[in-house]
Amino acid sequence: MLRRQAANHGKLSFLSGDGEMARRIREMDWKNHPLGVPENWPASLRSALGIALNSAYPTAIYWGNELRLLYNDAWAPIPGPRHPASLGAPAKDVWPDIWDVIEPQFHKVIETGSGVSMADQFLPMTRYGVPEETYWTYNLTPIRNDDGLIVGIFNSGHETTTNILIQRKDKAILKLNDALRNCTDLELTYRTALDLIGTTVGIDRAAIINLDSGEETASITQEWCTEGQDRLNVEQNLSDWGDWIASEMRNGHIVKLDDIHHHNDKKIHFEFLDQNGIAALLAIPKRTNGVLTSVILLSKQAPRDWNEIDISTAEELLERTEHWIERIRNTEREHIMMREIDHRARNALAVAQSVARLTRASTIEDYKQKIESRFAALGRAHKLLATEHWQRVSLKTLIEQELDIFAAENSKIAALEGPNIQLRPEFAQTTELVIHELATNASKHGALSDPSGELKISWAISEDRLNFEWVETWKTKKQSDAKGNGFGSILLDRIVSNQLQGEINQTVHETGFTCRIEFPLNPQAERRDQETRQAPAAPDTIRILIAEDEAIVAMDIESMMTSMNYDIFGCFGTFEETMKAIETGTPDLALLDANLHGESSIPIAENLIARGVPVIFATGYSELTGKLAEYSDLTILTKPVDEGKLARAIEAKLSAIRQ
Repeated sequence: MLRRQAANHGKLSFLSGDGEMARRIREMDWKNHPLGVPENWPASLRSALGIALNSAYPTAIYWGNELRLLYNDAWAPIPGPRHPASLGAPAKDVWPDIWDVIEPQFHKVIETGSGVSMADQFLPMTRYGVPEETYWTYNLTPIRNDDGLIVGIFNSGHETTTNILIQRKDKAILKLNDALRNCTDLELTYRTALDLIGTTVGIDRAAIINLDSGEETASITQEWCTEGQDRLNVEQNLSDWGDWIASEMRNGHIVKLDDIHHHNDKKIHFEFLDQNGIAALLAIPKRTNGVLTSVILLSKQAPRDWNEIDISTAEELLERTEHWIERIRNTEREHIMMREIDHRARNALAVAQSVARLTRASTIEDYKQKIESRFAALGRAHKLLATEHWQRVSLKTLIEQELDIFAAENSKIAALEGPNIQLRPEFAQTTELVIHELATNASKHGALSDPSGELKISWAISEDRLNFEWVETWKTKKQSDAKGNGFGSILLDRIVSNQLQGEINQTVHETGFTCRIEFPLNPQAERRDQETRQAPAAPDTIRILIAEDEAIVAMDIESMMTSMNYDIFGCFGTFEETMKAIETGTPDLALLDANLHGESSIPIAENLIARGVPVIFATGYSELTGKLAEYSDLTILTKPVDEGKLARAIEAKLSAIRQ
């Protein structure tokens, strides 16, 4: 087999070939070099080097007392920019950055005469001016001369950095997946992810920066730091980092600075970065619809090399975190939605219950008719709100759908005019009931019951207040019951006064009926300056304060209190009215709706409890959250409130005071 080799060989045949390193060794001037000219190199060196130069595997020879380097083409990229000056140079000069690691390994080979094999050895090189995290698998084998003495070391190996970093990334992903299972809120989730990114990539800071679409101002929403690293200011301007960095991020380009001071050619605010302990920076931008919305920021106080796996590790860990966060948000949204459905259903039942209890009739048939018509009105409002996804609804639509019930008399409607007004959801059901009571009354006693009758409905806005006018006329003079003293009339007064926080004026004459209603469209911004309704104190009586924003429910509770022989301290529909009332007087007990037109009644309860006044809460939420859940000793009733339970709760509170 060996006879097949070429016959033209000589002392320099070991340097034959077209490879870069064989050519460099042939062309190098060795006359004054410590190794001497290749023709005089010992046979053991020529033999070992011949093997190395013709190997496709990265291979090097460390020769002589100074372990001078000779290597093949596959090994040439390993020293980086130190090649080709590393050819023939002492190992200590070529590898000053890792000499403390490899010198003991060379000593072991020489002292024991046995080879050394290293797998995934960490070698912190600084070949390109910044520290690099590199891993290598290699062998060191002694080379002996004819006398058996060790005269050099044969080295072969390859870099395993990519494999190690990928393995570390995979482990981090598995660790993150396990950790996220215990994360139930956004804060903990982000903190867990950033901590894992920081420790995995080996940095001093990991932060998430969010920007309002197209804005210059950025907010540090989450930040992880090693001990001793100062946190960034929560509010930042992109320009603080320098025009070049800001521009790169806006354009969606990853900013990768191994050592910020090696980039003097770029517009960077070095003072800002130095003050914040940033010597190495990695910024990964995220854009939505072409606009910068967030940045993943990684930094270190000392220069370091950012490799592609570092970048992909940070991106993938954050991407998985975002998916988990979206899952948490979906769960929260679902939970909130279910609570709101439960809350609205319970409030609707409470209103229906109150309507049923308050409705009066002389016969069962009359009672049935009244209940059905009022429930139907509530149902129409509820359906409209559901159609509009519980957003604002049109006043005109409310009026039209209620008047459609009296279709036979629609020809009597002479006018229905006013601007487009969108009512808040909490006003829609109440307004529907107001229109229903007016229309019902008109169909029984007013314009819609008279052949000559006409109905004009108009509304306008003045200084954020709705002015509503309902005008009925008829030609035949008669004594009209258009304005009565029954539930419907009382309901109108109470709804407008308590829930809509407005005023109502009703006028009846022989040939017509007029109802004018005025109420603020934004009751939180405008509170009526009015006297709070308080009943005068009577000797030896228990005075109950009622705070309930649903007028019908308030009427019902007031009726129940009266039937239980309690006096009414006052019945209030807003937070402000209630607070004003207790500033000038103290009730014996308070029944509070947990939420009054969007305002928590907890401050009212705290004020009263501090004065020794017992408090009972009523709420449409079956599950208590927020501050209300913190009060373990409160009596809390869930709507719709059972009259028996309410009576027992009041008696229990009063008995505790008597004791």
